[in-house]
Amino acid sequence: MTLARQWRGQRPFEEVWFLEALLGPDHGLWIRYVLDATAGTASVWALVVGRTGVIAAHRETVPIGTIGGVLFSGGAGRLERDVAVGKAGSIAWDLRLDDRGLRHNHVPMWMRMAGLGRVYAPAALDLRIAGTVRVGDREFAVEAGPGVLGHLWGARSGTRTWAWAHCNAFDREDLVFEGISAYPKGVGPATSLVLYADGHAYTFSRTRDLFRTWSRFSKTGWSWVFEARRDGRVLTGRIELEPEAAATVHYARADGPDLYCTNSRFAHARIVLRDERRGLDLDLQSRECAFEIASPDRVLPAVL
Repeated sequence: MTLARQWRGQRPFEEVWFLEALLGPDHGLWIRYVLDATAGTASVWALVVGRTGVIAAHRETVPIGTIGGVLFSGGAGRLERDVAVGKAGSIAWDLRLDDRGLRHNHVPMWMRMAGLGRVYAPAALDLRIAGTVRVGDREFAVEAGPGVLGHLWGARSGTRTWAWAHCNAFDREDLVFEGISAYPKGVGPATSLVLYADGHAYTFSRTRDLFRTWSRFSKTGWSWVFEARRDGRVLTGRIELEPEAAATVHYARADGPDLYCTNSRFAHARIVLRDERRGLDLDLQSRECAFEIASPDRVLPAVL
């Protein structure tokens, strides 16, 4: 698990850092910094959404050779370990990133070493952002917006469909959930889940967990349900989004069919944990959950 840039000039290769965060109770931000060595381009994507729809969506693209910095610097944006700045179309942002230190490996080490596909790692699983986001003449000031900084990289991806959810906006500060369920080529769903609660990490990400966890989501639907069991612990969940609070972006792929990712910062999440050993019984609900479903099927018009 790393935040450091993995691209060393090799092709084909793609690397992405994405930031998802709340700007307030009714507005959310999604930023994507992309190094696409296969296409020879770098881009910055920005999306500001509300509970009732997309406010603005823009993308800026430049030659990949213009990008420097330790992570990403050049063109329309800059990303460092504690700073995210940039401008895409009418959207501009200047943010400080406060990493609260939580980490998790969704992909077992042997799978990463085998190079079976692109690796996803939450570089900062529990993030707080502060600064400003502007959309034209409108300004959003944020002091401690909960968010996540994710990192993906690899030569190619065999995954054509996935569901991903992240929430650190529960009523309690100590609660953080993230899960991902993907269909690698020729394989049934592989699902990884983690819940931080009461100072303990409940993880379901071992190799045996990936394929034993029950998970169902519709490629053209709006919900994801799952159930994981390990050592007397049971973690179940249901994530749902509403179409009016969602946006679809288009991922052009050189190594397979194009994908359409429907994303919402305002999904509804219900997570239930039963831990017999600790005598813990949690029933958690949140309406501020980042959630996306990606597949070759488009369910809403693409805004990017």
